[in-house]
Parts: sequence; C-alpha cells; structure tokens
Amino acid sequence: MHLPRVWAEIDLARLGRNLIACRGMIPPNCKVLGVVKADAYGHGAVAVSSAMMRRGIAMLGVGDSNEAIRLREAGIAAPILVLGAVVEGEIPELIRHRVIPMIHSPERIQDFNRAALRLGTRMPVHLLVDTGMSRLGVTPARALEHWRSILEASNLELRGVGTHLASPQEDPAFTREQIAVFLRCIDAARAAGIAPPLLHVVSSAALQRCADVHLDMVRLGGFLYGISPEPLPSGIEPMLSLYTQIVYLRDHAPNTSIGYGGTYRTRGHARIATLPVGYHDGYAHHLSNRAHVLIRGERAPVVGRVSMDYVMVDVTRIAGAAIGDRVTLIGKDGGQEIAVADLARWAQTIPYEITCHLGARVRRFAADDEGALRPEEPAAAAAVAAATASTAADVGSLPKS
Repeated sequence: MHLPRVWAEIDLARLGRNLIACRGMIPPNCKVLGVVKADAYGHGAVAVSSAMMRRGIAMLGVGDSNEAIRLREAGIAAPILVLGAVVEGEIPELIRHRVIPMIHSPERIQDFNRAALRLGTRMPVHLLVDTGMSRLGVTPARALEHWRSILEASNLELRGVGTHLASPQEDPAFTREQIAVFLRCIDAARAAGIAPPLLHVVSSAALQRCADVHLDMVRLGGFLYGISPEPLPSGIEPMLSLYTQIVYLRDHAPNTSIGYGGTYRTRGHARIATLPVGYHDGYAHHLSNRAHVLIRGERAPVVGRVSMDYVMVDVTRIAGAAIGDRVTLIGKDGGQEIAVADLARWAQTIPYEITCHLGARVRRFAADDEGALRPEEPAAAAAVAAATASTAADVGSLPKS
C-alpha cells in the first residue's frame, strides 16, 4: 500500500474543542456563523461544514454563490449565507438552492426581488452596511433608506444586518469607530419603528477585542481552524496537519548546486532528500531556502528553490532517514512542531493564505471524533494509517554525485 504524494489530516474533534473555547468567549444566547469560504480555508468545506452542523453552528458563511451551491449539492442542509458579492446570473440558482445572499448594493435589492417574484417565492436576505471596509455594502447615510426598500419589497424577507470590520487587529480606534457607525444605523432603524433582525459584526480577530458588541451572532473562521496572525487564545489549537514523504535520496559532494538557479550549494558532504510537493500543492515558492520540515522528529532545512512539484531538504544530520519516511510540513513530530504561522513568517505572508492555497493534489483526510481517518477513497485509509510511523525503507547504497 503506497502513501499519498502529499496529504492533509483534518482533526474534526479539534474543531469541536475550538468551537467550545470560542463559545466560552461569547454570551450564551449569541449564535455562531462558521465561515467555510475558500474550501473552509483549505480544510475541506464539505467535511468541515458537516462537523459544524453536528456541533450546533447556526449558519455557514461562504465567499461566493458557487461555494454555497457545492455545499447544497453535497447534502449540506444548514442555512448558508453568501458573505461576498452575488452577480445577477447567479440569483436564480441561489433561490433554487435556498441560499441567503448578503445584499451589498442598492441595485441588488430589486434584482433579488424580481427573481424571487418570477420563481414565486420569498427570498431571505441580509443587508451589508459599509462602515469603513470600502469594499462592498451600502453607505451608512442611506442604510435606513435601503433597509426600508427591502422591507417594502414583496418577495424579500430581511433576516439580518451586518458590517465588516477592516482592522480589528491593527487599528482598535478605527474598529470602534466602525462599530459606532453601525450601531447608529441600528438606532436610526429603531427610532423609525423598525425592529432590527439578526445583527452581526464580530469576526475571530475581533472576538476578544469587542466582547461588548457580540450582538446576535459572531462570524468565526480562523479561530475555529486554529490559525491566526496572532497568538491563539487558550484552548484553541490548529486542526490541520500536512504531510509528504521522501521519494529520493542522494549523497552530494561539497559545493554541489541544488535545484533551479543554483540558489543553494552544499557546504560539505551532504545527503539531500527530494519531497514530492511544490508550489502547485500550496507549498509556497517563498519558502525556498527558508523553511524547515520534520523527519523522524528532527528538523531538516529546505535547500534550493521550491519548484512546482518538488522540494529538496538536507537530511545529513538525520540518522536513518529513508525513502518512504513521512515528512511533516505542518504539524508535530516528536517534540518538534511546525505551525502554519511559521510557514507564513518564512513566506512573508499571513497564515490564512498558507492553508487557503493548498492545492487540488493535496489529499484531505478528515479524522472523526474517535480519531479514525475518513479518506476520499477506502483504499487510502491503510495508506494514511501506515504513514503514522516512518517506513523502514532499505536505502542500501545511495547514488553518488
């Protein structure tokens, strides 16, 4: 049984524990929307959405219409909110699949209403107020006007109103200003005799910073997955581990050029391992000559450029390193750990980009509450189980440079 070329293990039990930790930071009556856009930040949207549903998530949030429809086609029955823009041609499909759009412009009010009227149904919607993100949403000055338009539309039902905080980590003062603008819009609606529907503002980044304005629902992504540009709160840990294996080993003489462009040369006699993972799989080119991997509980530096399909690492100091050994790209091995935040730092980006960029070749295996892996294909289960320990491969006499 062969190991996958590169695979991710998704710990759904850890998702549950992260959710419990997040619920401890919000009032008991506050709902949780689980953000599963970008294939659940690269974790696999269908498996993650199913796990969220089992744990009482009130709603799922996606980035676009296609993501919502894919979840519906996979049998996900939970309420789904499209957090991003909806183009006109997508509206009928959203209605047919019972997906809730976030109205991001005044023009969409009538577009949604006409489409719902043609299909003979009432369409639930949320209204997005732009309080400072300057990306999507109606202006605060006209928010009440557009709010009324939705309420007056014959085939629309306003279920929620929200805004998007632009800089909860970088600019607390501006965040407070955004929240104040949003709350003034809500006060204006109340003054006009309009009862506000479900209100939501806070994301993972603002969960602890804005504890006084959790309102009716919080939208959580990064904290549920255990990834953040900042240190994670107590009780929240990563749920994704990423692995590959050694497919080639070779001993090299000093001053041997490794990889494209000769950006690395061996400093002495060196044993170099080739790994079948590259930037097409989401292992960023910027990790070249910067990152480390874990093999047999030891760190091995990435040497040379990361290419589309392969990475080379120096295993000179790792005793017994063999073809077939499991290689940890993200996760723990022995007493060592490489976190998503480490890769983000080496690649000079943010942690979310690391997991979101995991490619289609990365096989994803979701571990259930009992720890059993559920692969895409039954035959792969034994392969991943075998990967929990290093393969005892006979390297014999390695080819020489």
